[in-house]
Amino acid sequence: MEQLVLAAQLLTILPLPEVRDVSAADLGRSLRYYPLIGLGLGAVLVAAQYALSKRLAPLPTAAVVLVLLVVLSGALHWDGVADLCDGFYKGKDKFEILAVMKDSHCGAMAIVAIVCLFALKLSFLASLPPAWLWKSLLLMPVAGRWGMVLLASGSGYARGEGTAKAYVDHAGFPEAAIAALITATAAGLVMGAAGLIMMTAVSLMTLAFRRYVISKIGGVTGDVLGACGELSECAFLLLACLSSGVR
Repeated sequence: MEQLVLAAQLLTILPLPEVRDVSAADLGRSLRYYPLIGLGLGAVLVAAQYALSKRLAPLPTAAVVLVLLVVLSGALHWDGVADLCDGFYKGKDKFEILAVMKDSHCGAMAIVAIVCLFALKLSFLASLPPAWLWKSLLLMPVAGRWGMVLLASGSGYARGEGTAKAYVDHAGFPEAAIAALITATAAGLVMGAAGLIMMTAVSLMTLAFRRYVISKIGGVTGDVLGACGELSECAFLLLACLSSGVR
């Protein structure tokens, strides 16, 4: 239960009670519950979409729902997108990339990346038919948090020290296995075979992303994990659009 609370504290802005005597291993083990937190976020998004759709058109409804997810997650992952794009665009080697990513200033490439990613997610959501929309909203945050677990559990930390080091260093096969079970169960129950295929595709994309990032900086950071979460969500929505036959 404590590890579930730790996961919720990091991934949401919920005012949860403080967990005492937390070890680095506890932080790593909390990753196994990330998809479960994603499922909870997805349920909130489905409820919000249902309520808003009574008064708003599909496009503004999708926009408000996406902003709600940003707020509930504290915009943590979007910061990762910004830092990752700035670092990989400006840095010429591992040390320059990591230095730029650590810089709190937001460059032009970061802004472009955030705008483009939000626009893609918005267009995908707004174009989904109703039968696919609620299922995609429910599973989208699951896909994002599963991508983070998969990336962390098979990677080393790129820096000597950092906020996410304990999570990455202590995330291993048990965390990935439990998170995969939660993800597969949710996807199978909600979307059936299509959901399982889509989650498998997201997993393959995550592995390709991990290989690329490791080739550039030799490991992952908290920013990389956050960016992976957002990219996994976007990939899942794209796959949902392709699977639903949207024209």
